[in-house]
Amino acid sequence: MLRRTWIAAMFSAGVVVPTTASAAQGHMEIGTEANSEGSVAGVFQFRIEGRNEVFEAPLRHCTRPITVEPGLVSVRWIARPGIQLVDIYTLPEGRLVDSDVAHGRATVVVPQGDISTQTVAIFRVEITSADSERTSD
Repeated sequence: MLRRTWIAAMFSAGVVVPTTASAAQGHMEIGTEANSEGSVAGVFQFRIEGRNEVFEAPLRHCTRPITVEPGLVSVRWIARPGIQLVDIYTLPEGRLVDSDVAHGRATVVVPQGDISTQTVAIFRVEITSADSERTSD
């Protein structure tokens, strides 16, 4: 739901006519999944362009809901040693505008609305092949 701030109210013929100002808001979450079961574990970190916060998501889970301005939102995966990003997609489908898996970046569309209209950006990861070879010896 949009948060509304009541600025003023006018009284006309006994009826209250509110004047409102509301900031447009959209919602998103960032999730992670592994390319294969049991190969990757831990918590993954992300940044949203224009924000100083680091958002965290345990493997196979999402961040907390994040309130953002509706429109295009750029998300960056903070790489971890021994793990590579292999895919990025969105739920619902069709909200991924651009992705650069090699650099861990995605641009998604976040519509205006409440949590029911949110965009979820999913980052799929796997252990790098060098680490896979090391653990199989």
